[in-house]
Amino acid sequence: MSKNNSKQDEIIKYYQEEFSNISQDFPIDDKQLYSNHKSIISNIKQKFNIEALPSNIQKSINAEFSKISEQNEQIYLTLLTTYLDDEFDPINSNLVNNNYKDIDEYISDIKLFEEKVKGASSQCPIGPNMLLHINKYILEQILNDYDIIFSQSLNES
Repeated sequence: MSKNNSKQDEIIKYYQEEFSNISQDFPIDDKQLYSNHKSIISNIKQKFNIEALPSNIQKSINAEFSKISEQNEQIYLTLLTTYLDDEFDPINSNLVNNNYKDIDEYISDIKLFEEKVKGASSQCPIGPNMLLHINKYILEQILNDYDIIFSQSLNES
C-alpha cells in the first residue's frame, strides 16, 4: 500500500511539474489547456508504464486540473478586465461629462465597443470563456451606467 501511495505521489508530482512549465504561458484558451492536460496524461502512462490511470490517481489529477484551470482563468480575467476598462474609458468619459445627446447615442457607442473588442482585428486577449466574459462586462457596464443615464434624463426633463 505504501508503494502504491508512493507511485501515486510521484505521478501527481510529475503532473504538477509538467503543468508548472505550461503555466508560465498563461493565460491560454480552454482547448489548449485541455490538450495539454491530455498530453501530460498520455506522457504519464508512457513514463510509468500504465495503460489506464487508477481511479484514485485520476481523481487527484482532475482536482489538480480544476485548480490549474481556475488559475488560468483568473490570470486571463485580470488581463481582459484591464483591456476592456481601457477600451471602455471613452464611453465612461462621455457619460460622466454628459456628452451623449440621448440614449441612442450611448447604445450606438456600446455596440461599436462590442464590435471592436469582439472583432477579428481586436487586440483583446484571448482566453477561456472569452465571449462570456466580454458579454458579462458589457452588461455590468450598462447596469452600472443606468444610474447616471437615468439621473441625466431626469435633469433634462
